[in-house]
Amino acid sequence: MKKPDVLIVTYYWPPSGGAGVQRFLKFAKYLPKCGFNPLILTVENPTYPITDKSLEEDVPESLKVYRTRTYEVFGLYAWLKGKHKSEVTQPTMELQGGLGPRISGWIRANLFLPDARRGWTLTAKTKAVELIDRFNISNIITTGPPHSTHLIGKYAKKKTGIRWVADFRDPWSEVYYNKLMPRTSWARALDRHMEVGVLMNADEVVVISPSMAQSQNKIYDREYRVIPNGFDPDDYPSEEELRAMEAEKRKAAEEGEEKDGDGENAGTEPPGRSHQTLKSSGVKRSSRHVRGYHEPTWSTKKKAGWSDPQMPGKHHKPADPARKKKHATPDFTPRKQPETGGSLLVRFIGSVREAALPDDLLQAIALLPPSLRSGLTVEFIGNAHPRLEEIIRKLGLGETVRLRGYIPHRLAVKAMMEADLLLLSISRTPGSELILTGKLFEYLGSGKPILFLGATEGDAAEIILENNQGVAIEHDDVKEIRKFLTAALRNPDGLSAYIPDEHDRTEHPYSRLSLTKKLAELLKETEEKTLSDYRRSGKKQGQEEEEKDKANGEKERSEEG
Repeated sequence: MKKPDVLIVTYYWPPSGGAGVQRFLKFAKYLPKCGFNPLILTVENPTYPITDKSLEEDVPESLKVYRTRTYEVFGLYAWLKGKHKSEVTQPTMELQGGLGPRISGWIRANLFLPDARRGWTLTAKTKAVELIDRFNISNIITTGPPHSTHLIGKYAKKKTGIRWVADFRDPWSEVYYNKLMPRTSWARALDRHMEVGVLMNADEVVVISPSMAQSQNKIYDREYRVIPNGFDPDDYPSEEELRAMEAEKRKAAEEGEEKDGDGENAGTEPPGRSHQTLKSSGVKRSSRHVRGYHEPTWSTKKKAGWSDPQMPGKHHKPADPARKKKHATPDFTPRKQPETGGSLLVRFIGSVREAALPDDLLQAIALLPPSLRSGLTVEFIGNAHPRLEEIIRKLGLGETVRLRGYIPHRLAVKAMMEADLLLLSISRTPGSELILTGKLFEYLGSGKPILFLGATEGDAAEIILENNQGVAIEHDDVKEIRKFLTAALRNPDGLSAYIPDEHDRTEHPYSRLSLTKKLAELLKETEEKTLSDYRRSGKKQGQEEEEKDKANGEKERSEEG
């Protein structure tokens, strides 16, 4: 077996769930195909907000994984708050409630620097150096958040001289939730000082988008390499599985129509499906002013089979009227088809945080005519902020909007493939135009249309529009969101304009293999650069010794004379 030549230091590793674990789990999977043999250093007793044991199946059997203990304050912190430690891992959750939570939030924001998981560095630093020496490893990669992980790389480089790549999945000091926390000026200064120390000493710094590179450059001026997140083609159902899924959905739809026609069992759910349905408590419409609304600028040219103009929202290209329907009947509770519209299954996959609550979308749904809304089902699959359920109840949308908890990753990917439309909601905080969630790329891999809510001039919107795989609408543009949903419900076949004609996942620029090739190229460049620096240093040293010998010779001849 080839000896390890790159040490990956990551806090998140299976059985951790969520988006944070995916990036380096997939890099570790594909690096051997690109000429590098990875070794993993992770946590023995971590605090994960989400676990997903199914991801352990993605860890190659030949991959060596080393773990060290961490000493974190989450246990004591949770005990003081009367919660489980996994419930206090999200920083902004501490700002809710009375004086006690606000005090604990202040402590966390100002004393846990750069983050509450720094306790792992106490054992991981020495273990990293031990592994580097034992296996004679030539490269180390640290990935954050948590950004305290980079302190391990900084220490290892100082002790061993190893080539170090620091990978930033999110910003450090400028991450959006820091702007929501009650940080003091001295805490911000100390946090920035630690960040600059990492940026100064790392051989390479990797970020996930060009905009993030520009933002980081304002913090410390240096070269930043861009390697975005992506999707793994192996995670998606095979053609045979897709055909079986479509046959099952057609059968469920036919059975639903028969039951509805008889007037029996209307609105019952298919066997084997479990949903959390919220009780309707009446619609309460918000009187909040809708900022920034403008008349839509889409083309008025009619598409084949459309009764409305092209879909509302921001588009990159005009829709192709020659495209045919490519999605099957959606798999959700059978409903009687409304006379004025069709059926539409919309799914959001992932965690819903407070700053990204899609309350404007829910207001738009509440404003739909009942005849259209009866054909709409919206599902949130994953952990959701408690306010989401509250908003759904206030708007009386319990029959339309459903909350489903976290499900294993492979089932989440299958849920994407079953949907007619995928929803992506980005935080409303300053700097949100830089946010590129890992889920965005899995949405792209699904080939399904995407409704993006957030900064329409941001990186995420640009990627969706460049791939012509959906529309982008600002969060607070309730009128535009409503128009989009109305158009989609009146003719769901129109969404096929945003489904790629050809979808080669393996060769896609955002496939995990394609992105791992970029990482491997970076590691090779770093090696060549280090070798070149070494040669230049050796040549310079030789020249200095030659000049020193020459000077000594002249001195000796002078003394002899």
